Amino acid sequence: MTDFIRKTSEERIKEILDAALKVFLKKGYSNTTMEDIINETSLSKGGFYYYFNNKEDIFLMILEEDTKNNIDFINNLNLKGSNKEILDSFVFNVLEIINNVQEKNKIYPMFLLEAMSNPKFKEFSSKTQKKYLDIIVDKLYLSLFEVDKAILKKKISFLSDIFHSIKLYSTIFNKNESFEENNKLLQEFFQLSILSEFY
Repeated sequence: MTDFIRKTSEERIKEILDAALKVFLKKGYSNTTMEDIINETSLSKGGFYYYFNNKEDIFLMILEEDTKNNIDFINNLNLKGSNKEILDSFVFNVLEIINNVQEKNKIYPMFLLEAMSNPKFKEFSSKTQKKYLDIIVDKLYLSLFEVDKAILKKKISFLSDIFHSIKLYSTIFNKNESFEENNKLLQEFFQLSILSEFY
């Protein structure tokens, strides 16, 4: 434990989340203990437990922060032009997210593995995916001309499943370089095979 430093509640929470992320990435979720996380912070045990009672809540808060960032990214997309230009831009930007795999993104496959047996994680995943889908479909629907919203939602849902599968695979097997090299092929596949009916 490092020396005590006076901080605000927000700074303490950020310190805990940063420390927890570091430990989760090093040891994995299952092998991480609360003691491991506490030892990475400047808090006493009592001070730490004032903010969090278990590693599950810490893990979910890390994911919630990531969710907010992704929603901000979606909301800030500039979708203008013809249907083709809008959808091409959308696919390009989503592929950029996949290609921008950073160390922190390794938390995502870890979460998916834990969600298989953790009902709280499974519920979080389900709610988050629904939230993403609704935001993306609403944004696209308001930008596109004369499209059926139900069909659009079905296509974007399928596209989302593919994107998540690619992101998971590229993170677990460190294949990001391969996807970067074949980015144009992926873009053409998504545009021509899945979204072309909206052009």
